Amino acid sequence: MKNINFPLVVIGAQWGDEGKGKAVDILAKQADYTVRFNGGNNAGHSVVVNGEKFKLSLLPSGILWKKQLMLSQHVVINPAVLLKEIDFFIKRGLYPKLTIDSRAHVVMPYHQELDAATEIWKGKKATGSLHLGIGYCYEDKNNRFGIRMEDLIDKKQLKEKLTEFFPIKKRQIELVYGQKTKSTVETIYKEFVIYGQRLKQYVGDVSTITAEKINTKKFLFEGAHGTFLDAVFGTYPYTTAVNTISGAVFAYVGFPPQAINTLGIVKAYTTRVGNGPFPTELFNQTGDKIRSVGGEFGTVSK
Repeated sequence: MKNINFPLVVIGAQWGDEGKGKAVDILAKQADYTVRFNGGNNAGHSVVVNGEKFKLSLLPSGILWKKQLMLSQHVVINPAVLLKEIDFFIKRGLYPKLTIDSRAHVVMPYHQELDAATEIWKGKKATGSLHLGIGYCYEDKNNRFGIRMEDLIDKKQLKEKLTEFFPIKKRQIELVYGQKTKSTVETIYKEFVIYGQRLKQYVGDVSTITAEKINTKKFLFEGAHGTFLDAVFGTYPYTTAVNTISGAVFAYVGFPPQAINTLGIVKAYTTRVGNGPFPTELFNQTGDKIRSVGGEFGTVSK
């Protein structure tokens, strides 16, 4: 692609899996910074490194071009997943130039347990969640029960937050949804304190970096999911937990509103991620063939 105007935000214009990762991978070659601005590890894409395919769900696609990578404060971080991705590239000689905003929230084990328990309780009305805990992490963020990256990298702060918040979540899982949790403050702390110390080197202030450099460097903002999965403008309630439209980039990254270029990705036929209405779905051999030939299976859910 030539004559690309930055800053540029790339979003999905359908229900997800439109090919955003491929587009960003191509565009990132010309960018200085690639910024993921929403979602968590419930949105994925594939990249190929020396003939080896790897599924990414948190690291921005610009990793292959050795560009500056950033995860904004509105991305929720599953530390185990992120470290797995980082380690994959380090083993192959690619050391991520990564900044994770200190205000980004962390997906905890009890978020995943709550996610699974809720889907069991909903029965036939389940939304099709992957039980990754993303929605509950955002819920805790809004209810001020969240654990942020700045807490994860501080051993004392992490222990204090877990001691305060986990008993509430335990009661919710066991008394509201009738499920049993295997987690304890001690087991979670023992696991996550290690994650925090490993990720500490990457934690910084994404909004300040962006605000200071947006007019002098080329910024590529990578959205997750698709427009019709937007928490407000999508097919509610069969949506994700965040805004997925281009206008969300300003608040989610944290820089002043300005003219910004938007690229909406579509594909020739429409597919849908998760449950919910899909009026044009094909229940015949044609639909089966498109699904098979096109490899239409989610990167995260397959």
